[in-house]
Amino acid sequence: MLSQVSASNILITGGNFYQSNKTSKDPFERLLEATAPAAFHDSDDVHDPPKCHPNTRVAILNKIMDWIHGADPETRNALIMWLYGPAGSGKSAIARSIAELCAKEGVLVASYFFSRFDSTRNHCRSLIATIAYQASLCFPDIRDRMIGTIEHDPLIFARSLDSQIFSLIVEPLQERIGSGYFNATTPARVVIIDGLDECEDRNSQVKVLEAISKSLHHHRLPFLFLITSRPEPDIRGAFDFGYLSQVSTRNPLDDNYLPSEDILRFLRDKFSEIEDFHPFRAQIPPAWPPEDALQILVDKSSGQFIYASTVVKFVKSTRHRPPQRLEIILGIRPVQHERPFAELDALYMHILSSVANLEAAVQILALQLLSKYPFKVNKMEILLSLDTGDIPILLCDLTSLVSVDESESFGNPGTVLRVFHASLGDFLFDQSRSKQFWINAPLRHAEFAVLYLQDLTRVKTYDDFHNLRFHIQGAAPTRELQEKVVESSLASYLVEKGASSFIPDFFATISQWNIDGAIDLYIEQLQCFDHSAKGILETMYTDSRLTSLVSILKLEVMISHSRNTDILLELFSLSNTQHLLDKLSFSHSAHLSPNYRLFILEFFEDPSRCGIYTLTSERYATAAVYFLNCISNHLEQIIPYPSTDERKYMQQRNTPWLWRKILQKIPSSEATQIARWQALKNQRRLKLYRGSSNMLKSDRAFGLALRCLVHVLPQAAISEELTVLASQHTFGPLLRKRPNRKRAVKQEIARYLARAEQERS
Repeated sequence: MLSQVSASNILITGGNFYQSNKTSKDPFERLLEATAPAAFHDSDDVHDPPKCHPNTRVAILNKIMDWIHGADPETRNALIMWLYGPAGSGKSAIARSIAELCAKEGVLVASYFFSRFDSTRNHCRSLIATIAYQASLCFPDIRDRMIGTIEHDPLIFARSLDSQIFSLIVEPLQERIGSGYFNATTPARVVIIDGLDECEDRNSQVKVLEAISKSLHHHRLPFLFLITSRPEPDIRGAFDFGYLSQVSTRNPLDDNYLPSEDILRFLRDKFSEIEDFHPFRAQIPPAWPPEDALQILVDKSSGQFIYASTVVKFVKSTRHRPPQRLEIILGIRPVQHERPFAELDALYMHILSSVANLEAAVQILALQLLSKYPFKVNKMEILLSLDTGDIPILLCDLTSLVSVDESESFGNPGTVLRVFHASLGDFLFDQSRSKQFWINAPLRHAEFAVLYLQDLTRVKTYDDFHNLRFHIQGAAPTRELQEKVVESSLASYLVEKGASSFIPDFFATISQWNIDGAIDLYIEQLQCFDHSAKGILETMYTDSRLTSLVSILKLEVMISHSRNTDILLELFSLSNTQHLLDKLSFSHSAHLSPNYRLFILEFFEDPSRCGIYTLTSERYATAAVYFLNCISNHLEQIIPYPSTDERKYMQQRNTPWLWRKILQKIPSSEATQIARWQALKNQRRLKLYRGSSNMLKSDRAFGLALRCLVHVLPQAAISEELTVLASQHTFGPLLRKRPNRKRAVKQEIARYLARAEQERS
């Protein structure tokens, strides 16, 4: 065994000597280092933190506070409320306002506001420490146990979220739980976690929810958690299953809370502040901003507060005139060096940069934004050659900007794609803003037009035709598009399908294409139209009714809207079969669409185009015979007259000033007279019509037949049938209410008979 040696007998020479005075950190100091102060709801590190504007979001704030107070029977048993909504919908403002309300009431334990732009709170590593620190302030008696835990395990903040919650929150609270503190009426028990989707690691987002779920389920943590986020797939999936689905309630920020009304109130108040306090307020005109400008801003907001907030921040700049800044927002004044939507652009850029299959997602967005009429998702998948169910998967990273939901329109259920932000299109179509995410609209229009033309069997409905028209009108004249127009014989196809209103727009579009061969393409398509039109006319001219329909093409029928085309259908007694033969739409678009009317008239007035299918005098004679027969048949109908009681009743309605005097002469009490007069006055006035509504319609068709006869007779060839019919025709009392038209018809018949007599002699 070695004996103890005195240091005084040892000599050490050479070498370097170091003295270490290292001391371990205080446990509470470790807690402070692990905490993210910027995540507090009232942190001074956050510039201009979003909060609900006064008198806005009242319904949603009340809904959440009722849950916290246990006053809502639908949600009182829920331990977690998930408040979710699109990007920019105001979730953080609502969460911060709730935190302030809870702090005033003394029921707030802690709050944690994630932010993707802050490295101290864009992850979950500081989450539990930050909540634990605030809990130690709320419940000072648990601090010693918390410090003891950290002193015992200095690396506690490197452990799992489950372990941190149990060691730093659940265990220190056991004494309070046992004392019955949380059974009181209004204990402090609210924890707010905002912007969970801004935690960068998606797996960590789910881990946070799982840790909270376990603390509630296994350790009976007596807290209420308000969690806000975008409806990201991973977060939604976590709430859909297990214990979380049983103890949570969902609160979507949708149109049920009337966000547009709140946005309008916010804009009015903010612009009023600008008028009152802006340094250049003397240069603000009266009645600024105009109501239509406010409505445009509300519409562009699409229920999302971030757009309105961005507008206000830009307009209220103290270094510029507010009216001019608003004009930049509205697109009235050009943008120079300003970036009015910088905050909004940063949001869109961040969301789009996280998309896995960006090209496919942008193609889907482009189709949705550039189509005139909305698609059902299954039709989008067919057009884009995607497998069924692909679109929800391809857009799963964009759930904060779009939704894919079941919907029903006009009794037609299906899955539809909805874009939450009207301003998203402005961003994507502006290359200076969207940069690598830019959608080149003319090229995308051409791409989608080509997809339609590759298989025209996809073009079936009214919406399909109008979407195809819209894409061709907006398309760049790419070589592929030109080839598909020729290959598909598009002009002939449009005629065959009766898409008459599209035809003049189609020809106007290709006539403006500034490319080599545009004239040849136009002529080739015009020849396709002419060939198809002549084939249709050849069939129509075999039927006297259809011939007569064609004959009034040049007549100004003066049909104000499509409902009145029923008069034409009745006059020409068109059956479904005959109506389908009218592919050139003489019974509809030729009288409703000025552009189509002009286009089809040009065809008839050019002999080199219509050839033998022009309107000859013989065809006008056929039409005259038809109209004379229609008039004769109508005059032979028995026209029912109203009964004596009906006439008296209608006279009381239509001439109350006369009946008021009559009532006063009738001997009765004053009250009875007043009652009878009020009964008559309150009844709806009616015009005196002969017969039923069907007879009324026939009467209108009869009037049109008279006009048509006056139109065709001067151009009709002399024929024996028409001459005999015209000479035998008489007019009854039914024409007394149309003296001018009766006179015109009799004059034209007389002129026609004179021509016939002259020809015979």
